Amino acid sequence: MEKGIRIVIADAGSTKTTWVLLADEGEMRLVGRGLNPYALNDDEIRAILSQDVGGEQWRGAQRVCFYGAGCRGEGAERMTRLLAEHFSADVCVASDLIGAKLALLGDADGIACILGTGANSGLFEGGELVASISPLGYILGDEGSGAVLGRRMLADYLKGQMPSRLLEKFREMYPHASIDEALRRTYREEAANRYLASFAPFAVENRKEQSVRDVILEEFNLFFKRNIRPYARPELPVCFVGSIAFLLREELLQAAASQGFRLGRVVRDPMDGLVAYHSCHV
Repeated sequence: MEKGIRIVIADAGSTKTTWVLLADEGEMRLVGRGLNPYALNDDEIRAILSQDVGGEQWRGAQRVCFYGAGCRGEGAERMTRLLAEHFSADVCVASDLIGAKLALLGDADGIACILGTGANSGLFEGGELVASISPLGYILGDEGSGAVLGRRMLADYLKGQMPSRLLEKFREMYPHASIDEALRRTYREEAANRYLASFAPFAVENRKEQSVRDVILEEFNLFFKRNIRPYARPELPVCFVGSIAFLLREELLQAAASQGFRLGRVVRDPMDGLVAYHSCHV
């Protein structure tokens, strides 16, 4: 990193945003609220920026490198404008997929994926994104994501499709889960993806139960079939960032092998890789 340059790096999803300030005197980190421009309006984004990174030390940055969910097209334009307004700095906004690629692959070729609340994937060659299959979100796609695994756990519970011991465990873990709440939170309120993803920990905690394991493997197999196979590059490593990929790495490895792919790096949080990359390249 250039001497005297203060850089802010952000990795933002719908659930949380990890912020890092790089400066000569050291590194500062904090975890704030999610910042997805497709889920928030301008005033909501301004309020989060002011409350989470409104201190003088953050506003003194000369460069801001922001990688986030929903940061494509109009979403990226809005985030660029609002971040430049907040920081009065040079701002670079890219998708969370680009951030995952930098953290996982650096400048090498490979397939970078995200499996957290949502899902995404991209084929990178020569440092560039050459193909990306739209994940289509938690209703039409996002196979294997926290939102989809949580949706399936919740639906199985509400329909009584779990063994009795798992029904009781689910009831203890989520005592307020009900049909009325599920319908309201899923179809009438905002951030349904985060609501559904809140049930994914049940899948992680009970992954050794055969019925739950079957769901996890089914979703991971679908992820590879629908999002990775079309790239037709089985020789490249398939790498992942995200809590679901990290916590269910064993099941992810099994699904990759069954679909003829080689699992590469799997990390929970891309920030360490992003910090290392920008320390060398900015």
